[in-house]
Amino acid sequence: MTGRGREASLKRQPIRTMAEQNLTLEAARRLLDPPPKRREPVWPVLAAAAFFAACALAFAATAILVPPVTSASAAPVTTLRGTN
Repeated sequence: MTGRGREASLKRQPIRTMAEQNLTLEAARRLLDPPPKRREPVWPVLAAAAFFAACALAFAATAILVPPVTSASAAPVTTLRGTN
């Protein structure tokens, strides 16, 4: 490009006012700023913890209160003499 063409293209660009430049800089600064931190809700975690605690207590109570299972198909215990 010749010098004359470059000068012509520079003259065709619109002249920005100081206010427009400030708005552009403000928009660029907003893009560079980190986003505001959001607090995450706590209630789902608390609800899950309460549910699992209730399940653990129910399992423990059931394990303590229910008698152990015995199998009826077990072979009878015999002594060395062959009698019970």
